[in-house]
Amino acid sequence: MQQNFETALAHVLKYEGGYSDHPSDPGGATNRGITKAVLEAYRGHSVSKADVRALSRGEAAAIYRSRYWDAAKCDRLPDGLDLAVFDCAVNQGIGRASRFLQQAAQVTADGKIGPKTLAAVAASPPEALLVEFHGPPHEQLRPLAEAVQGVRPWMVAAADGHPHDGARAFRRARRACFFHSPHRMR
Repeated sequence: MQQNFETALAHVLKYEGGYSDHPSDPGGATNRGITKAVLEAYRGHSVSKADVRALSRGEAAAIYRSRYWDAAKCDRLPDGLDLAVFDCAVNQGIGRASRFLQQAAQVTADGKIGPKTLAAVAASPPEALLVEFHGPPHEQLRPLAEAVQGVRPWMVAAADGHPHDGARAFRRARRACFFHSPHRMR
């Protein structure tokens, strides 16, 4: 939902942390979860590691909104699912997050969220979508979860195939981001 962006961003930034340039991280120099390559694409020119280190929260928020939140149409998704899709888009790319959502909604997975995907999402219970969204597609996270220190615990759990029953996944997503939001579902 549109009003959930700032709360979802705070949740993502909590795990993304500050500046890092870990040799095992394929993203290289990263600050607030924004890689050097993403910052260069956003600004339209080359940047240095010092530029990455100096990235402000405001500019990071603008990048997250345009490149991930808006691109994945998270403002049109139900509470909880918007956070899951946004977080996935940040960590695995917009195309993969879109395909996972489409697979969960049982529509053609072309990586482009459009009217058919949004209609299928609107017609499905959010709990069921979260079960499908948090299922097997996250197995490819195991190598990254093992290689990079400070990764999200859910990455390891998902890669290990821990069960993500619908009610539990839905409660976790809502509690993580939206229970304290003035716009939360009632």
